[in-house]
Amino acid sequence: MKNFKKFTAFATRGLVAIVAAATIAFGAVALTGCGQSDEEVIKAALTEALDEVKNADDETIEAMLESTDESTINTFEEYGLDMKEYMKAYLSGFDYTVGDITVDGDTATAEVVLTCKTTSTMNTAAQNIDYSSVESLDQVGALLMNAVENAGTTEVPVTLELVKTDGTWGPSDTFDSAISAAISEN
Repeated sequence: MKNFKKFTAFATRGLVAIVAAATIAFGAVALTGCGQSDEEVIKAALTEALDEVKNADDETIEAMLESTDESTINTFEEYGLDMKEYMKAYLSGFDYTVGDITVDGDTATAEVVLTCKTTSTMNTAAQNIDYSSVESLDQVGALLMNAVENAGTTEVPVTLELVKTDGTWGPSDTFDSAISAAISEN
């Protein structure tokens, strides 16, 4: 189903947006790291950012939805889907593990394993839907929502790059695209 790709792309962008928004708070955590090693400061900041995704509340999800384009909103409405509930279903089961962190001057990499619903797991769930008795787009939307709710999670390894600017660690320019690529390819 062609619109399911739009729904999965939305969910992937949503997860990346939540992580990106959470990492903006990186500076506050990183500045309070006096006496800690760079690795400890980075691990604490990543943990805080990823915990925000893991424990995403209505306010976090609503903030992410504010930047949703009109076309996506219209598609969700056409299928009778509530975007906030869709994101809650997508994020259910999200977890993570922060692994090795390697610092080299003002750059660092963090090995992270995300446990989440990916494009692949959601597409598999959608392919298993029996559309034979569907009579309306709202029914398709309900089936898609059920597929997202029941989609399995998978472990997705991702290497995140970080940079230190003016003594503060933060995400590099490739941070968001690394998460997006990992979730989309698995």
